[in-house]
Amino acid sequence: MSKRFKQLTKNADKNFNQMLIGVLIVAIGIFLWADKNYFFWPPQLRPLMNSEWSDIIFIILGICLLWAALTGNHSRKFQSILLIVASAAVAMLLVEQLWHVLFAHKIEMIMAVILDAGLLVMLIRCAYKN
Repeated sequence: MSKRFKQLTKNADKNFNQMLIGVLIVAIGIFLWADKNYFFWPPQLRPLMNSEWSDIIFIILGICLLWAALTGNHSRKFQSILLIVASAAVAMLLVEQLWHVLFAHKIEMIMAVILDAGLLVMLIRCAYKN
């Protein structure tokens, strides 16, 4: 194996939680991009919440987290900013989904709320360990 590949696998092992978070955030972004009617409450915010821009932000954010983890998080400041922005994005997603559960009585979204809460805890833990 090449030296570069060994370093990438070493970084991936060292930053496994951050890589997992990055993959999950990319998956969330792709899912939201595919489903343009996911959010429906409140009706006034429906176009904003289902905007392609928020989906693109999730995808780019996840890719940046993956890239930073694979390259070894050389810049702690950049890693901190990425983790803070990702935490804010996931927290906002969690609140939006919680609104649907509480106010629109869309109880099926409770699993998404639980999984987003778990992802948020992982993000906070990574930021704390940083």
